[in-house]
Amino acid sequence: MKKALFLLLAIVVSFGTLYSADAEKTVEDYLTDLSSKNPARVVDACNWFGKNENVEGYDKMLTLVSHSEESVRIWSSANLGLLKNVEAVNPLIDQLEKETSADVRYTIILAITRLGIKDDEQKERLKKLKRKEKDPIVLDYITKMEEKLK
Repeated sequence: MKKALFLLLAIVVSFGTLYSADAEKTVEDYLTDLSSKNPARVVDACNWFGKNENVEGYDKMLTLVSHSEESVRIWSSANLGLLKNVEAVNPLIDQLEKETSADVRYTIILAITRLGIKDDEQKERLKKLKRKEKDPIVLDYITKMEEKLK
């Protein structure tokens, strides 16, 4: 009986330790996670930087918009929109021009809309992309974004 009680206590303490260690991640831990080979860790870090509007991950997230893993491209793009740095618009448009996934293109359009477009050159680039776009959902949102930006 005592052995079972000690075993149960050890399990509870170990789970508590694991949970508290995860809750105490630092900015440096999340920065390291942005370079992880595990896409789930990268996505989690992108979400943390976006949710906390912490710009320390901005440069690395900017490089992640062209990551080989689609989920990483989606979440890095979405969270760049949350960081509110308009300097991300041109790199996002660059990725939009070569992106093959409609889901990622849609997410990039949402991020660009959140950031806003002030530059006429950026508007022209989006008009060219609109003419090439085949996905009806992405095309519809680009049209709505153009109307909003007028």
